[in-house]
Amino acid sequence: MPPSGAASRSRGEDLRLLLLFGGLYFVQGIVEPTACLPAQPLQNSLRTLGLTTEDVGAYFGIVGIAWSLKPIYGALTDFFPLFGKHRWSYLVLSTLACGFGLTALAMFWGGPGFVAPGRWLLLSVGVAIAFSDVVIDAVAVEQGNPRGLTGRIQSVQWGANSFATVIAGVLGGWLAERRALSATFGICAALGFVSFVMVMVAYREPRRRERPTDNLRTAILELQLGNRLAVLSAVAAFLFLWNFNPFTSSVLQTYSIERLGFSQQFYGTLVSVQAVAEVGASVLYAFICTRLAFGRLVHLSVVAGIASTLAYLFMAGPVSAVIANVVFGLTYQTGMLVTMDLAARACPSKSAGTTFAVLMAVCNTALNAAMYAGGTWYESLGIALGGPTVGFHALVLVGAASTAACWFVLPAMKRAGVPWD
Repeated sequence: MPPSGAASRSRGEDLRLLLLFGGLYFVQGIVEPTACLPAQPLQNSLRTLGLTTEDVGAYFGIVGIAWSLKPIYGALTDFFPLFGKHRWSYLVLSTLACGFGLTALAMFWGGPGFVAPGRWLLLSVGVAIAFSDVVIDAVAVEQGNPRGLTGRIQSVQWGANSFATVIAGVLGGWLAERRALSATFGICAALGFVSFVMVMVAYREPRRRERPTDNLRTAILELQLGNRLAVLSAVAAFLFLWNFNPFTSSVLQTYSIERLGFSQQFYGTLVSVQAVAEVGASVLYAFICTRLAFGRLVHLSVVAGIASTLAYLFMAGPVSAVIANVVFGLTYQTGMLVTMDLAARACPSKSAGTTFAVLMAVCNTALNAAMYAGGTWYESLGIALGGPTVGFHALVLVGAASTAACWFVLPAMKRAGVPWD
């Protein structure tokens, strides 16, 4: 029996939303300046200018502040609609701002004394990207929870993001070798405008008549139901510990290139190898997320997070580096998808933008703090323990231990009422 018209429309709507989510996350996976295509050429440029590992960590840490401000973006899109729309208007403005900001970087980076002001322009681009991320995540929670699609949505989003990283890794290494940072920003600017076109073509939102005070009152009432605040607090603690890992990509890049002697191109290739493994993990999670009890998935996320860090303990040359990056891609992506699914399930629908943004801000604050601490601790441990190799291995162990601390939060999560079966 063929599907009814309503069922067919519902499937078509699901597919359109999944394509929009995947498309925007793909662009984000290319253009975000602290971890995507610009990251390696930018870090190489800063190192060439004489900045230390600690200086680079601080520079990226300031740019990453944009991701810690996500609750502000969430509150705006939840409670202060523009032109009668909560999501569409903000998506249009943020994608346009991303494109124009990256265009400015492509035009002016490399001029005299531009490193310091460039940091603030990068921060503004980060704000635009983080804002669009908040809005699309709010749409994902609103649309995914009623349909039971949160796990699959996370798989599509992060699978697309990882596929973007496959491209960004190889291309980033090639651009870093040639010190073509302006060209890097130009490529990203073009993709920023592509994301604007995707929003205009693929996303529709009905005009709403609620006043901001009505939206806020409804959201507060929803947060007061049951143990919602206790659930969100427990989930936030878990997310912070899972993401606070001082073994960061900036440390890994410094060690790989300056200690192991890898070329910029080979390091970029390793990033792409890792991303291929992440795509595989995303596909796998789409199938297992509905087949395992959620409590088991949460335990799996901790094991996977520990394994992803320990994978680098034995990295000593090109072959072991490839193996480490494959293991990291499979394990880290699996653990991260569980944490994103956990955050989406914990959010109430009426304040989806704000609450999900708060949880993501917790994650990003932890990542940002770990990025800053990682550069400092790597150099300090190397001095204290007798060299950068020993310091690197010590930081790997510290990172694994910080993830293992998540197990101390699990009893509080169960008591608070996080879905476990």
